[in-house]
Amino acid sequence: MRLLTKVEQQLNKLIRLDQDAVKRLSAISGQIILLELLNTEFIVYLVPSGSGIRLLSESREKPGVSIRATPGDMIAYLLHSRQSSGSLEIVGDVGLAQTFQSIMQDIEMDWEEQLAVWFGDSLAHQMGRMFRGGFDLLQDTHHKFQQDISEYLRFEKNLSLEKSEMAEFINDVDILRNDVERLKLRVERLRKSEKLN
Repeated sequence: MRLLTKVEQQLNKLIRLDQDAVKRLSAISGQIILLELLNTEFIVYLVPSGSGIRLLSESREKPGVSIRATPGDMIAYLLHSRQSSGSLEIVGDVGLAQTFQSIMQDIEMDWEEQLAVWFGDSLAHQMGRMFRGGFDLLQDTHHKFQQDISEYLRFEKNLSLEKSEMAEFINDVDILRNDVERLKLRVERLRKSEKLN
């Protein structure tokens, strides 16, 4: 069995756990969404329907929307709705991309219930707590890392400006532009007066 088929089966098992997601996917049934992971050779065509999502390695039909991003930004875009690092590119029907993103982000499933099938209620509950704690820690760490990088660039390397510094710089540029315009007019007047003499 091909890897793409296995991934499709697992994805659809998860989607079917949320009947609202299945209904919403049927609303964009037959549309083609191209996902391309930058810096890899991974390209997949997604075809939503009322029974889930088909994953295709190629399509003769033109996709309604193409979404290109690095792997991390693609996961963030589809699942977590955090800001990407800037590699995300959407070409085509942006409304279709937003609808698909919303469906993927809103998929709700009781992970503990799914784990309980395999490990029992007590262990599933403990695992759920552990995963929630780990996810919270990951989010906190990511936020702290972004703050640290921002402060390092701003204060240690002087590579970014505070808003007040930027406003002051823009004001200085405006003053300089006005001074240059006045000087230009004065030079023109002097040239004209020299020609008359």
